[in-house]
Amino acid sequence: MTIAISTGGKSPAFAKQIRRELEQKYGSEYGIFLKTMGRVRERLLKNVPSEKKRRQIFNKLAHSNIIGLLKIGNREKFYKEIEKIAGISIRNSKS
Repeated sequence: MTIAISTGGKSPAFAKQIRRELEQKYGSEYGIFLKTMGRVRERLLKNVPSEKKRRQIFNKLAHSNIIGLLKIGNREKFYKEIEKIAGISIRNSKS
C-alpha cells in the first residue's frame, strides 16, 4: 500500500509528521491484507461469474474487522474469516 503525502514544499516537517501518524495507523498488516485481497480477487474472478456478487463480497471484506485479527497476530483466523465471507479457499491451492 502506498500513500503519498505532499505539502507542495510549504511544510516538509508537517508532511513528515503526517507520514509518521499514517505509518502508525496503517501498519504492515495492511500490506498482508492487500496481498491476500489480490489472491481473493483472482479466485473470485475465476469462480464467481456475477460481478455484483463479487462486489458484495469485497464490500463485506472491506467493512469487516479482519485486519484486527492480523493486528493481534491471528493469521489463521484471518484466513478462515476471509474464506467464510468469500466462500472460497485461499490457502494451499493453486486456483
